[in-house]
Amino acid sequence: MRVVHVPVGPAAPVPKEALPGHMDAFAAWTEARCRAERPDLIHANFFLSGLVAAEVSAATGVPFAVTFHALGRVRGWRRTRRTAFGPSARRSRRG
Repeated sequence: MRVVHVPVGPAAPVPKEALPGHMDAFAAWTEARCRAERPDLIHANFFLSGLVAAEVSAATGVPFAVTFHALGRVRGWRRTRRTAFGPSARRSRRG
């Protein structure tokens, strides 16, 4: 296994509510890398990166897996609703 750093966003901690603003660049970089190197698998470690992985997988044919550490129901719906995440958190750059 090889872990690849994705050079997207600032080189500093980013609040999770600010992550959606970086997803288009993250998807574009990941898709280009997958087309160039053709990995065996894309692994995503958060629901937003899971959405990107699904998009990149559809575009490149590289399979993906997602690790969820806790889901909204586990953390409590009230807490989840206070975040910036919702149905529009990840909009595909393809339309």
